[in-house]
Amino acid sequence: MKRSVQVVLAGATLAAAAAVPMAVASAEDPAPAPPSCTITYGAVLKPSLSVVNGQVVCLAGTTVNGNVSVSPGGALKLDNGYVSGSIVSTQAAYLWVCGTTVRGSVTAQSPTGFVRIGDLSNDDGLGCGGNNIRGSVSVLGGMGGFEVGANQIGANLTVNDNVGTSHVSTEYEIEGNYVGGALTCLRNQPLPEDDGKPNTVVGVVNCALEGPPT
Repeated sequence: MKRSVQVVLAGATLAAAAAVPMAVASAEDPAPAPPSCTITYGAVLKPSLSVVNGQVVCLAGTTVNGNVSVSPGGALKLDNGYVSGSIVSTQAAYLWVCGTTVRGSVTAQSPTGFVRIGDLSNDDGLGCGGNNIRGSVSVLGGMGGFEVGANQIGANLTVNDNVGTSHVSTEYEIEGNYVGGALTCLRNQPLPEDDGKPNTVVGVVNCALEGPPT
């Protein structure tokens, strides 16, 4: 069946990447829900935040006047917050960033669990608003699935080398984002989808998406 890549360009030219052949699961599993919180903060001010192995830190309306870091084995759930710096995770067990303003960048490097950075469709009913991220967003080398949706991204969006070995049939979606820089999504298996909700991209696009049938 013929598939198409759906991207709306606000400038620059399209440089579409060749799709990576692979066997795609016949049914898509729901995205895993966030794990139970071990540490919770509400509408308080934190100077910075570090999440370490075994911790599940949940922030609701929290202001972080600095950076947020997630070390291998840690998990972060951030709702309706404000981060004056960047969010950087390495081998995170779970990363959830929803309805939040981030003045820096958001990076998920080699996540072992699911990554949710905004969600346009909310088809699992978990409720996750889009984010306003002034810098770049990167999801790189993960194996737990991802959703990047309904975000206002000031710089580049890069989603590369996610192989889906943990949850091969769960969600892989990049949809409904505004990207002020370039959009790159390469060597992901399975290919991410936009569910018919194209991304608006100001810069160059080099992205293999599995779009709806044409």
